[in-house]
Amino acid sequence: MSLRVRMNSPISLTRKSFLGLTAIALCVGLTTGTARADLVGTPILPGQTVATTANPAANLATETLLGTDLVNLSIGGVIHANLANAVYANSAGTLDFLFQFRNAADSVPVSSVTVNNYAGVITGVGYILSGLPAASPFIDPSSGTLPPLVAQRGPSGNDILFDGFTIPVDTTTNVFFVTTNARNFNDLGSALAAATTQSNGGTVFIQKFQPAAVPEPPVTVMMGLISLAGLGYRQYRRVRVQV
Repeated sequence: MSLRVRMNSPISLTRKSFLGLTAIALCVGLTTGTARADLVGTPILPGQTVATTANPAANLATETLLGTDLVNLSIGGVIHANLANAVYANSAGTLDFLFQFRNAADSVPVSSVTVNNYAGVITGVGYILSGLPAASPFIDPSSGTLPPLVAQRGPSGNDILFDGFTIPVDTTTNVFFVTTNARNFNDLGSALAAATTQSNGGTVFIQKFQPAAVPEPPVTVMMGLISLAGLGYRQYRRVRVQV
């Protein structure tokens, strides 16, 4: 036999058995030694509203930065803001899309931020606590934590609205994100920031990173803006009723 065990005597192994056990030990050691804590989001399906998941900043440090868009100013209206954007790859090779909203001093309070073009993609939503790693392209908010507490995904699954916070003027939010099962991306996405009052409307940001498995432009941009406008209008009506 390859493995011989005798009472009160040492175990005797053949060379083949020894190599097999060594390989198992190495596999176990490599598995435990290379485990990474990636960003974790709350799963969200089309038509759902869920609470976002808080992540320690260390989770971001384990991911690989693939692209940044740090200066993306709002277009028109009374909202004057910047929506920084980045895309990361996690340890599984799938993509996470990150955002940070900066409301300018000459702007108006903002109630929500909606990102689009996630139809047909498995998604999760969350935000990152303060203490970002040095390699992060984002900044830590000087005014403390300001995360979106909930997220709503439209019935088609295309739009994801980050809500549950009011973003005052001259304020920067926590980094919030969408985890996906996508492996490719482009910069054909758009986003909508909605003011806290209907009279102040909203503003659009363009050229945001998004999963690549979406309709080809210009259909992508047109359908995305139409969808965002509809979701934004529903958001304005909801805010007006609450005021």
